[in-house]
Amino acid sequence: METGVTVRSDDALYPPGPEVVPAELTRPTRSYKLRAWLAMAALLGFVALYVTLAGWFSWLAYRLVRDGLRGGQHAALGFIAAVP
Repeated sequence: METGVTVRSDDALYPPGPEVVPAELTRPTRSYKLRAWLAMAALLGFVALYVTLAGWFSWLAYRLVRDGLRGGQHAALGFIAAVP
């Protein structure tokens, strides 16, 4: 019973690789390493800024709701500012 599925070997899908590959071909250059470090530092800086701002906004919303529920002269304004 034939299922209609043709099985191919990898040789039919991909061309043969090169016989000789120079060792320095895959060795990262100094400028590449510098750019990789700068990219990681920028990513780490972004994550730190994101977490800091998220924490600050959460603290600010908590403080506005807390002060709005305590009452006072501007309690309603503080509560309304915290809701959105």
